[in-house]
Amino acid sequence: MLHLLYVIPALLPLYLIKISVFTIPFTVLELAIYALFLIWFFQKKETFSFKNFPWPPVALLLAGLIVSTLFSQNQTISLGIMKGWFFASLVFAFVASQVLKTERQIKGVFAALVFGGAGIALVGFYYFFIGDLTFDGRLQAFYLSPNHMAMAVAPALLAGLWFLLSAKSSAEKAAWGLSSALIFFAFYFTYSYAGWMAAFFGVLFLIFFSGVVANRFSGGRREIFKYFQRARPVRVAADDMDRGRGIDKRASDCRNRARNVPGGVSCPPAAISAVS
Repeated sequence: MLHLLYVIPALLPLYLIKISVFTIPFTVLELAIYALFLIWFFQKKETFSFKNFPWPPVALLLAGLIVSTLFSQNQTISLGIMKGWFFASLVFAFVASQVLKTERQIKGVFAALVFGGAGIALVGFYYFFIGDLTFDGRLQAFYLSPNHMAMAVAPALLAGLWFLLSAKSSAEKAAWGLSSALIFFAFYFTYSYAGWMAAFFGVLFLIFFSGVVANRFSGGRREIFKYFQRARPVRVAADDMDRGRGIDKRASDCRNRARNVPGGVSCPPAAISAVS
């Protein structure tokens, strides 16, 4: 079951391939998700439970979808969007919440997403090098538009960057770096400004809220703080030396004036003690 769950993120490119079942259109990705649910259900029907699923936010999402569909000018299209974009995703999320138990398993899902995105990128580069682009020079590969391709690879790019930032060994860094680079360049050549903006905010989220990046950033801040702590005594000593030189110079000037002026000149005690 776990391996079947990993297959779904890798099948994201298939969300555009449609098949009609009893005159109802489905994408191949939807059918794969529903098949996954049925397999899981018949394996776990004895212990089937909805208790561990976060139903309050899901209920709010469904309520918003229902209300927006009721007020939509084209309810058929709205129902299709709700079925394909939201309901199937919720089914997958539910199965994932029941199957995934460890951090390693959760990472496996995102790893499959990255490898699927890298596969899309490789196919995209084939289209790019043979010059099969849109009329305005944008990469769309086998998708209906460059924006569709950008939507498909953007999540994989963010997941790849997360793995790259959290990688420890050189082999991991090389693998995730290569995958992320492939996805990035394919994503870039779509010239999807909305996709770029979404990815930009996603990267900001990774930087400021991801535990891995936050720990590294905090570690960097600690090193900088230690550096300034080490540098502070040196800086204070240097300031004291400069201050001492200034006092010495003022005292020396005062002594010279006292010798050259008839009747003498009284020098401040601090200046006298500084050179005594």
